Amino acid sequence: MLRPGQTLRLPASSPARVLHVIEGAADVHIGEQRFTLVRADTCCAPGYMAVTLANLSKDTPTFVFMADETPLHTKLGVFEVRD
Repeated sequence: MLRPGQTLRLPASSPARVLHVIEGAADVHIGEQRFTLVRADTCCAPGYMAVTLANLSKDTPTFVFMADETPLHTKLGVFEVRD
């Protein structure tokens, strides 16, 4: 959940990420690309790319589901965070 006006920066890490907006809207920065996602939108971020999510609403929370392969990368010993 992104609270109204909240920005969340996810550091660059080895697994790719899939983001899906369940409710609300979010401004998403992946590398140099910028997207505005609304309810039911999905996007992917490749591995080793920092992701920034921002809820631009001043009064409505945004709910974003994120899935990645962190458990697999950790088990294989290849998980890495770059910042």
